[in-house]
Amino acid sequence: MSSDLRFDETVRLRLSPWIGQDIKVLEAGCGARSSVDFGDRAYVVGLDIDEAAVTKNERLDEALVGDVETYPLPAETFDLVFCRFVLEHLRDPERALANMRRALKPGGWLTLMFPNRWSLKGMVARLTPHSLHVLGYRTVFGKALATPYETRFARMVSPEGIRQFALREGLRVVTLEAHPGDWDWLLRKHAPVLGRLLLLAERLVQILTLGRVNPQQREFIAILADSRPERVTSA
Repeated sequence: MSSDLRFDETVRLRLSPWIGQDIKVLEAGCGARSSVDFGDRAYVVGLDIDEAAVTKNERLDEALVGDVETYPLPAETFDLVFCRFVLEHLRDPERALANMRRALKPGGWLTLMFPNRWSLKGMVARLTPHSLHVLGYRTVFGKALATPYETRFARMVSPEGIRQFALREGLRVVTLEAHPGDWDWLLRKHAPVLGRLLLLAERLVQILTLGRVNPQQREFIAILADSRPERVTSA
């Protein structure tokens, strides 16, 4: 599925039923900046392994420092769990998903964003050393940008892996869609000459792979809903 919307705008549109509501949100791997403003009524908890980053995030009501795979998240606490481009960096993403799923309230949504392992960006990330990723970031974006985390890209970080996880955990797939992402825009902004060359290379790889590498499918957005009925508490 292609989209004319920038990636984060598309995510906000998909989450529009929740934005502005009186909800509790967990941002797993939130970093120093949040890409979605859930509104003044939402209570947003951020979890990140980087203490310096999570304490700078101004959109959080509460900051937690820890690993999403192992942090003891409280069970059935969050209406919405939001995890943006984190799974591909984890040693055991299934453990992290199970941890986040346990923290989800009945009726809540687990929202995941992750790269397409078969995009040009995904293949480069999987097949090249981390030192090259660091060099690429600094060359394209400058030293001011944070150093990228190591990309591990476990096999389950894929549409099929997420669907199987949802099936095992009794979650309903609200959407699992591809998006071109913001790579074009970022490259044009930060490195226009190199960007044109990379985008040309991507088109060439698309032809050589008979369309398997598709610039319209660089990223995935998955929303999984807990189908258990919401619990009504007595007054």
